[in-house]
Amino acid sequence: MGANAVVDPTESDVIERIVELSDGLGPDVVFECAAAKSTLDDAFQMVRRNGQVMLVAITWEPTELLPPDWMAREVGLQASFGTRPEDWRIALDLIRTGKVTMDPLVSDASFLPLENIQRAFEALCQPSTQLQMVVKHG
Repeated sequence: MGANAVVDPTESDVIERIVELSDGLGPDVVFECAAAKSTLDDAFQMVRRNGQVMLVAITWEPTELLPPDWMAREVGLQASFGTRPEDWRIALDLIRTGKVTMDPLVSDASFLPLENIQRAFEALCQPSTQLQMVVKHG
């Protein structure tokens, strides 16, 4: 799906490896999508000077972001929450025209009838390659 590298946090220091992969500079933009305090902290540590941290997921844990640490490096924080109806129209049009393919993301196994919803939630809680499920009603 376009990744040049995969970093396993159980095998290496994520911040160190990401900075190494970016020639010692850190990434221009870090998308924080895990909704965890630790990954938000990591994002601010690894982003390069004048970089941007995009907050996509929300952690409800208190975090200790010290402004001098990221102000001195001129790191920007941009929150992203929700979409406009136009965004959905564009996304659906890209899928409909084949410019974006859902094949790597959705398979026949992704669709379950409503009566199997308990099984769907149980399956999503287990480590697997299944990232999401679509519950069909009717």
